Amino acid sequence: MEPEGVVTTTTNINPTNTNKNKFIVAGLFIAILVLIGAVFLFGKEQTGPRSASGPTPSIVLPTIDQALEAARTQVEINLTSNGFVPKVVTVKKGTRVIWFNKTSVDGTVSSDPHPTHQLYPPLNLGTFPPDFSVQLIFNDPGTYGYHNHFKPEQTGTIIVQ
Repeated sequence: MEPEGVVTTTTNINPTNTNKNKFIVAGLFIAILVLIGAVFLFGKEQTGPRSASGPTPSIVLPTIDQALEAARTQVEINLTSNGFVPKVVTVKKGTRVIWFNKTSVDGTVSSDPHPTHQLYPPLNLGTFPPDFSVQLIFNDPGTYGYHNHFKPEQTGTIIVQ
């Protein structure tokens, strides 16, 4: 008899299930070996003349320059408890800027000047909660100041060339 408040559990381990599992694992291993062998034998490229049945499909991978250019067309800024990081960003026109709220409270991205936000209205992105983001694509060259409306001392600048 168990002392009061003690719960015991039992698990029934069936030895025949263990043998079945061994056969299943062995069968899967053999199937994988057969599949690898088939790929090796039949996956080799044939040499000789190609048929005129159609063009060979190809995959076009981006060049390193294209990948770097794509990375340059997006910039990330974090809203932290200390303000925007980085505080000043210079980008090319057409760049997407994404602000991430890394604080524990709601924040905003609002155009200067505080409190009217009239310098560049598209930059008035509204309130966004912690762990969310807002974004804007900058297509016009210029210098754009912004701030967190809830803490106007938290400021930043986007310079678009």
